[in-house]
Formats: sequence, C-alpha cells, structure tokens
Amino acid sequence: MHKRKKFGKLSLAAILCVALSGCTEKNPEPETTPTPIPVQETQCATSTPAPPTPTEIPYRNLGGMEIVIGYHFVPEKSADIGFKSSVEVYHEKIMEKYNFHIKKKEVAGWGDMVEAYIESVEEGTPIAQIVELDYRFVAEPMKKGLYYDLATLDELDFSEEKWNDSVREFMTVGDSVYGMKAGASEPVGGVIFNKRLFEEAGLDPNLPYDLQAAGEWTWSKFAELCEILTRDTDGDGQTDVYATVSRGATTLQTLVASAGSEFVRKDEEGILYNNLQSEEVTEALNFAVDLYQKGYEMPQPEGSEWDYFIPAFREGNAAMQFSEVYRCSPGNNYGDCMEDDIGFVMPPKPDGTEGYHSYFCDNIVIIPSCYDEETAGNIAYAYNLYTEMLEADEGGEGWEEKYYSWFMDERAVDETIQYFVTGNCASQLKRTAVEGKEDILGPMLLWQYPFENTTPEEQVKKISAEWDAIIAEVNKSRVK
Repeated sequence: MHKRKKFGKLSLAAILCVALSGCTEKNPEPETTPTPIPVQETQCATSTPAPPTPTEIPYRNLGGMEIVIGYHFVPEKSADIGFKSSVEVYHEKIMEKYNFHIKKKEVAGWGDMVEAYIESVEEGTPIAQIVELDYRFVAEPMKKGLYYDLATLDELDFSEEKWNDSVREFMTVGDSVYGMKAGASEPVGGVIFNKRLFEEAGLDPNLPYDLQAAGEWTWSKFAELCEILTRDTDGDGQTDVYATVSRGATTLQTLVASAGSEFVRKDEEGILYNNLQSEEVTEALNFAVDLYQKGYEMPQPEGSEWDYFIPAFREGNAAMQFSEVYRCSPGNNYGDCMEDDIGFVMPPKPDGTEGYHSYFCDNIVIIPSCYDEETAGNIAYAYNLYTEMLEADEGGEGWEEKYYSWFMDERAVDETIQYFVTGNCASQLKRTAVEGKEDILGPMLLWQYPFENTTPEEQVKKISAEWDAIIAEVNKSRVK
C-alpha cells in the first residue's frame, strides 16, 4: 500500500506566514527546506506562538454535574498504549478538582442530528448539555431560537486566544453569540495537484509551491499552467490528460473565496444579504467558466456518477483539482491509495491582489436554549475548563503531526496548511447559515456550472430575487 511520509516536528517559526483538500509502495522524496513566503503577502503572524499555559480559573464546585458533549460520530479510542496523554491527565485533574464529569457521546446519526436536536430542546430534554452540529445544520435551530446566547454568560470570554474568531463571527447576531469553537479551524479548500503529471508536461513538480511562496500563484498563472497541462498524449486530436477535474460546486465556491468574497455575506448587525452580483463573485464565476470553455476542465463522462471527479483524479486523468484537503487523509479518496505523489496549495488569487484566501467549514458547538441561567453557566464553566489545553491532540502530538502523515512532502504542511492554521485567510461559509440541512441555494447556482445554456450573469439575474426572499425569511430570526 502506498504510504504517506510522516515527518517529525519541524521548526515552524521561519516557515510560511505569508501569501501563503489497490495501492503500491513507493519511496518517499528526500526532505527539503521549505521556501519562506514573502511577509508582504500575508495577514498571518510571522511566527508560531508557544503552546498556551492553562488559565487558572476561579474555583467553582459543580456538585458532581454530568455533562455530555453530543456528536453525530465519535471515533473509537485507540488501543491502550500504556500511558495517558497530557490532555487525558489534564481532564482527569480538572474533573476531580471542580467536581464534574464530562464525556463525548454519539447522540444521533448524521442525517438525524438536526431533527433530534430540535425535538429534544423543544421538549426541554436536550440530547446533550453541549452539542456539536455540522456547519450545514445550524440554520434551522437558529430560526427557531434554540441556541443559548453565549454572550450573556460570564463564564465565557471570547476575547481569549483559544476561541475561534471565524466561528464566533459566523454565529454572532448583533450583540448575541450563539455558537463557538475552541482552537484553530480545520484547513479546507485549495488545489490538490499530481506531481507526476506536472513532470510529464515538462514542469517542475513543486512549481505550485514555488509560485505560492513567491506570491505569484495567480489566476492568470493558473490558466497558463492549465494550457500546458492539458495534453493530447497520443496525437489523435483528443485530450487525454486534462489540467483539472473537480466538482463544479467546489470550483465555484473555491474561486469566489479566493477573491476574498462569498455568495452570502453578513453585515455588522449579523444580517445576511445576497452578494451574488458583487464584482468579485462575477469575476470568479466567469473565470471558472472560461477554464471549462477552453477545454482545461475534464467534462463529466456521459452516464457517470456525480462523484466522477474522484476516480478521474485518482487515476491520473487530470493534474489538478479544486478540493478540500480532507480527501488526502489516510483512508479517504486519495490518502494512502494513490500511486502518484500529490501536493496541496492554497487557491490561486486574482491578479493584482495580495494574500491567498479560502473558506472554513467548521462544526459549531452550542448550548441548548432550554437551560436556565445557572445551569447554562455551569455547563459553560466546565467546557471552558475542558478546552484549556489545546496545544496537543489526544495522542499527545501537535496539529501538524496529523497532516504530515497525509503527504509525502512537508511543504503541504509547513507552507499551505500552516497558513490555514495560523493565518487570517478564510472565513466560515455564510451560505450555510441560510441553507440548513438541505442545500436550497445550490441548485439555483452551484449545480448549474458550467452554465452551458446561459452565462453566469444571466443566471445570477434570474435567481437573485428568489435568493433575496429566502435570505429575508432567514433574517427574521436574526433581527432583535
């Protein structure tokens, strides 16, 4: 089986922070020193801060309170390795000291989570004291007012560094905060590329990294590479290898994000609005269509399944893919089972702009609205304690160790993923604050790519009034 190379921890202070998802054994590449990305191209910090020291929180005896953090899926714990991680030791210590018990539990299946949450809270018997909801599920309970306003709880201070600003901003309406996340967001949308196909096209297999590091990973450079990477290898006049093969919705979403924009935005009062007709969205949609019309994007084969882009990329039919990085994880679409070596970079940026941008899709942690103030405060107090140690995962390793096992070159981690984790380069997808469990906006726009019978501008004009009405209905629950 093809194995991703797992690197030891490297010094991160001098790395990125600038402009920047049947197998065979293969020898990994030698380690290389990552090229620093110029400082003027980023909004992120220029060094990685030291792990935080848990804050000493004023003592409160919680009286043996039992707290469940409810999920739709909780991974099984790994086999006992003979010792406890620093996080496990910390959790045992605080639960004994402050007299409470907290545990993770699967409380509903993924498809049943929203209904189970709504029904239980409306009945006053929530499925858990703390619930983690898929980011696509937050809209419907929000409309019904089923989230506790966390901003009213003195036990939570969202100015503390551990709290995720992107999630807080996403879940803020006026002065109220209805959801949270402790720790950095998971890296999401970028460009996965096949190094072998770059080499066969006469290109340096690390060229995307080098362009990213130089601040030159732009839309025009991307299009230039697409022309080179789209090849007729047997001379029969038909394309054999395409530059890209991607899910159309992901292509549009990623390119709009790369322009620092979104389909739906939120004003300072937390009110959502339709952003389809903005200049940034228009340019991104047209750039995506232009790539397709020039023959760089592999079209969906007749009779194929919706996810044709996964085997097509895995089998080497295209050199690049707009994708989310989780597809590179072990056991997933490309992790562990691609013979070809792959890399991962941020989405290219529009020409003439600074910094690279993408989007986050974090799950949201909430407290049900049915609790009284004292109970909600005690739950928040315990969760605040529980999340104080964020410098290590439950295996005792830092965040980068997980991602080193996903790739055979460290530049994907030390440059691209480092930028996601420490940079100010992305925001939560506001469109998901409208959609709820069902994608009610996608069919009108994202699923229309490549707009073969119309233009992006014509499609936007056609659907804008309906989008306005849907968003206005959602906003009724967000206006105080």
